[in-house]
Amino acid sequence: MNIKAWSYDHGIQTIQFYIDGIFQGEISRVKRSDIEELYTEYLNMDLGYELSYDISSLSEGIHSLEIITIGVDESEKSQALEFIVSN
Repeated sequence: MNIKAWSYDHGIQTIQFYIDGIFQGEISRVKRSDIEELYTEYLNMDLGYELSYDISSLSEGIHSLEIITIGVDESEKSQALEFIVSN
């Protein structure tokens, strides 16, 4: 599973991800040249985030993914979705 995102908000301290309610790690900040091509005012700002996660160890069926953004002010925002594994 590959997840890509971007944000111009420099108030982000970290982004965590959970599979089925279990903490899996933090999402890495990366350079997103595709965003820089679209929005030239954001050149060289490392606005992207990227996650690659091997889902082969998950059982077949419905699973949940939750992304939690933690701000430098310790505020939290979360987004969740379900996905289906069919090995």
